[in-house]
Amino acid sequence: MPRTTTLTTIRDGGGYLVKNAIGYVRVSTEEQSADDKYGIDTQKQAILAYANAGGYEISDWCVDVISGVKDNRPKFDKILYDPPCGIEAVIVFKNDRVARDTKLYFYYFYTLEKKNIKLLSTEEHFSEGDDFANIYRSLLMF
Repeated sequence: MPRTTTLTTIRDGGGYLVKNAIGYVRVSTEEQSADDKYGIDTQKQAILAYANAGGYEISDWCVDVISGVKDNRPKFDKILYDPPCGIEAVIVFKNDRVARDTKLYFYYFYTLEKKNIKLLSTEEHFSEGDDFANIYRSLLMF
């Protein structure tokens, strides 16, 4: 299936390349969306700060209001199966915003990885190529 959206790498005012990313936010309920701890605005602020510090431009926001144990996420599914061209990363507030189930998380992680898209978390940081990164990710899911 052809990708319908094309993004181009842009340069900031100083001539540096800016990497394109999607900010993904998930809350379990409408009530949680306004929560100060894990609400939509709180997650977006953390993602923006992380993106700015890492040289990423948030080109789009995707928000799902659905339980973390469900594997049916309309906005996240669109990222997984029809990502815009030029996206280099999906940035989330915490890995549990992607999935509460370890197998499901790794399915999403590897599906994105096959498309050369990084899954980055503002709260959990992993070194690229670190042999223990996947073990650590698994432990954090519990």
